[in-house]
Amino acid sequence: MVILGLVVNGLSMAALGFSTNVVTFVIVSAIAGFGSGLFSPAQQASVADLIGNKRRGGKVLATFQMSQDLGTIIGPIAAGAMVDALSYGPAFVVAAATSILAALYWLFARETLRPAANSAVATPAAD
Repeated sequence: MVILGLVVNGLSMAALGFSTNVVTFVIVSAIAGFGSGLFSPAQQASVADLIGNKRRGGKVLATFQMSQDLGTIIGPIAAGAMVDALSYGPAFVVAAATSILAALYWLFARETLRPAANSAVATPAAD
């Protein structure tokens, strides 16, 4: 879900920078939001998997949220500077590239969910 969401979001962000009318902008923006809706909860679940339920995760969760907040603050400022220097197209392409780069990183991430010792998940029988 993380990788799919980042790719959908990234491609949509690139298209946003080159949309030529309001209807296209709104449709592509909705698709970008759909991509974001795919990856955000999955990222949060990954953090929760890493913390586990036997430890206190307040500090980790706070750091994760603050990292997201920092990107939310710096991203529009950096994009605005790019728009002033270049135009909207390159600013959206850089935002898209950031999302695609994150998807590439996630391709090599290990699974975060650890099976419980008394898991009810069936394992394949040996022949």
